[in-house]
Amino acid sequence: MKILIVVPSFRNGGTITSLKNLVSWLDLFKYQIDVFAITNTGSNRDFIANYVNVLGHSLDDKQIGHTPIVSIKNMVFIIVKTLKKLLEKIGIDISPIAFKSVVPKLEKKKYDLVIAFQEGQATRFVSYFKNTKKISWVRCDYSNMLRITNQKPQHKLYANIDKVVCVSEYTKNVFISLLPEAAFKTVSLHNLMSDRLIIEKSMDINELDSNFKFDGFRIVSIGRIDPVKRFSLIPEIVNNLKKRKLNFRWFIIGEGEGKEKELLIDNIFKYSVQNELLLLGEKNNPYPYIKRSDLLVSTSKSEACPNAINEAKILGTPIVATDFGSVYEFIEDNVNGLISPIETIADKIEQMIINETLYNKIKNNISHFKYDNDEIINVLYNDIIVS
Repeated sequence: MKILIVVPSFRNGGTITSLKNLVSWLDLFKYQIDVFAITNTGSNRDFIANYVNVLGHSLDDKQIGHTPIVSIKNMVFIIVKTLKKLLEKIGIDISPIAFKSVVPKLEKKKYDLVIAFQEGQATRFVSYFKNTKKISWVRCDYSNMLRITNQKPQHKLYANIDKVVCVSEYTKNVFISLLPEAAFKTVSLHNLMSDRLIIEKSMDINELDSNFKFDGFRIVSIGRIDPVKRFSLIPEIVNNLKKRKLNFRWFIIGEGEGKEKELLIDNIFKYSVQNELLLLGEKNNPYPYIKRSDLLVSTSKSEACPNAINEAKILGTPIVATDFGSVYEFIEDNVNGLISPIETIADKIEQMIINETLYNKIKNNISHFKYDNDEIINVLYNDIIVS
């Protein structure tokens, strides 16, 4: 079977982490897999190329695969790309024009299955394929995504998709509440996690950031710096904990841009927590940091299938998380982690720092955790790819 997987880019984030795990699990003798990035940016391309065929170029380049486009088309492409950026600034999206010009070139490869590995542009791109089975992954709280992007439910878009895969039962229920006509073709499936690889990579301490050295209680938060993760609220939480005379340091691993990052930095100085809260930036291998932290904290407003929480469980690191919709699928409160509204999360973190009995109970419970990839693989093969 010949499969094309479409992703927005190769930048670090939940989608690419999930893709890494997927390609490391798939039976590559049974499937011929190509990966195409709409925007050919990010540091994970080489890793993915070790497992599958990454198409050489994307919408940002002058060719796809190894087939050159004649110079006149190159000029048109450059003009369209520049025009697209200008129009996006005033709220006009001309991506469909580019998508319609690229899809026919990919269709010549005669794929049996085309997968949009994320909602949004990847799904829109895949929707233009004809005469092939199309699957779309939904990796967000769909209602929250519509609200943030000021869109209405995308009935017409998903009518062109043969199967929809939501990465938690919660996200599935939200999705079909807004698109009830898609209920018959929508399933829930947690992300695959390469637990062996995660554990192996957690042992690599050669490139640990020197700023991570600290003898007290280490807290880590991981993810892209955007409004959904709410990292800009962490400085106030840190200040709250600082006033309680606790010996801790909080590290944020991830990158971002725009207002959320500006607000995060502004708040670090506003609350004078430069010594207690450190931004370590993007890390291709975050696992040594999770493994060597005493606590992973998720401040998210919304999560679909939280990779960082699952990774922490695999590595035996206790968790405190906010009460986002899907959290109860992944954390059993007071058993393998603590769940709290964002307003009282400082209290839960303090409990984990000062209550040794509670902390050790949760850490012991997590030490017995095993991620069930076998069931996920079974559903993926039999109910999604083959069906």
